[in-house]
Amino acid sequence: MPRPSNPASALDPRIEAIVRDIREDPGAHPRADRAAAGIGMSEHYFLRLFAAHTGTTFRRYRQWARVRLVLAGMSAGYDLTRCAADAGFASPSHLSETVRRTFGASLTTALDARVTLDIR
Repeated sequence: MPRPSNPASALDPRIEAIVRDIREDPGAHPRADRAAAGIGMSEHYFLRLFAAHTGTTFRRYRQWARVRLVLAGMSAGYDLTRCAADAGFASPSHLSETVRRTFGASLTTALDARVTLDIR
């Protein structure tokens, strides 16, 4: 995910902790209002700061982390249905719709493209 273009603007350690939590477990912070309250910020300020530091919205970042979890599971040999469920998607079709909204392509197209993704 993109970082701030200005190197002088360091990532707020509270936002950095939330980002790290989400990367490790996309279900760690299911709601922005609760994440904000947990670090002593208003939801509005938290969302603005989160977007400024990550280059995307809180919701999109969580979606990206969930898709990343699916890709990691699939690369480990698990089937799509299990990976979707493990990442918190209601169904493979819910995953497919999220991939379409996130990447602008269907899941089938993305998987058939044989593109190598760095999911670290």
